[in-house]
Amino acid sequence: MSDILCAKCGEPWDAYHVRHDMPADERRKFMSGQGCDACGYGTKCVDCSGTGRMGRDADRACSCSTCHNFRFVVVFRYAPLTLRIKRDEGVAPDAPWMVWTFGYNNTPDHPIRTDAGKVFYQYDGLETRAGVKLQQALALCPDCPDDVPACPTCGGSGEFTPANSEEMRFDAMRSAVEASDEDPFEIMAGYGLF
Repeated sequence: MSDILCAKCGEPWDAYHVRHDMPADERRKFMSGQGCDACGYGTKCVDCSGTGRMGRDADRACSCSTCHNFRFVVVFRYAPLTLRIKRDEGVAPDAPWMVWTFGYNNTPDHPIRTDAGKVFYQYDGLETRAGVKLQQALALCPDCPDDVPACPTCGGSGEFTPANSEEMRFDAMRSAVEASDEDPFEIMAGYGLF
C-alpha cells in the first residue's frame, strides 16, 4: 500500500496505519479531509509544531537539553486524588485540574518540573492504566532563550497556514483512492466531493 496524504498539510501517512492502527475518531477526521495529527487538524503550524518559534534545524547553535531544540515540551496534568475520589462518589461535581508538569521522576537530568511556558495544543481523553484521567498538551520550553527567531511560515503565531487547499484536498483524495480497495465514490463522498 502507498501513503495517504493529509488534505490540510500534505503530510504522508502510511495507508496500513490509517486503516488499521489510527483511532477511529482520528481516522474519520483524516479521511474526511479535516487534517491530521501533524497539523492539529488544521490548527497548528506544521513547521514549528505550533510554538511560533523557529524549529530544530534552523538554530543548531543554540542547544537546549530540555527540549532538544524542538522548542516545546510535552506536559501532563490530572485532578488530585482526593478530589477525584469525591467526584466519583458524587460529592464533588468537577475536580479542578492540577498544574501542568513535565519531566521524569526517575531521571536526575530531567526532574519533574512545573515551570513550562504557554500551553498551546491540548489533547483530552487520555487515561492511565489505573483509570486516572489525564490531559496532555504541548507547552513552550522554559529553558529556550527568548530571542529565538519567529517561525517564518506562521509569522510567530503558531497557527496553521494552508497552502493551496483545494489542490491539496484533491491530491489527498486521489492518494486515498489509490491506496484503497474500497469503493472510490464512497471515498470521494467522504472528502465532500459529491
